[in-house]
Amino acid sequence: MRAKINDETVQSMKQSLMVGLTLKEACEMEDIDVSTWRRYESKHPDIKRKRKRWQKALKVHAKANIAEFIYGNKKKDIKPDLQMSMYVLEHEAKLEAKNSQNAVNRATAVKLRAEAKRIEAETAQINGEAGALKESTTIIDDIGAIEHAKDKNVKDD
Repeated sequence: MRAKINDETVQSMKQSLMVGLTLKEACEMEDIDVSTWRRYESKHPDIKRKRKRWQKALKVHAKANIAEFIYGNKKKDIKPDLQMSMYVLEHEAKLEAKNSQNAVNRATAVKLRAEAKRIEAETAQINGEAGALKESTTIIDDIGAIEHAKDKNVKDD
């Protein structure tokens, strides 16, 4: 593994990240550990900010291309495309539905965790009451044994 990161490495990482590779994949291509890159970023915060932009570049460019087909571009002789508009709207609707379902799932999980805590508290209370009842029964048994012993002592006399 290469230990040093230089300007050439940074430029190569930029290219790899801009074409859509993950940080891990880009580091593997450069033969460096992700931890080495992260340490480099901690010493060079401007590189960390740039890396985040590089990672978003492919998606941003793709959106710009899609927008060009939705709006059209007279200079490039691209006419507005109704199918592309429909695709984008359907895609956005799917994302909204997914986000809504995730919100419902998160709310359900919170509710279930609260219910589980309530049940645990009730169980602890029941167990505490059962323990107190058991102690009372033991005391009553002890009193009964003492009374029995008294009766036996009285009869033995």
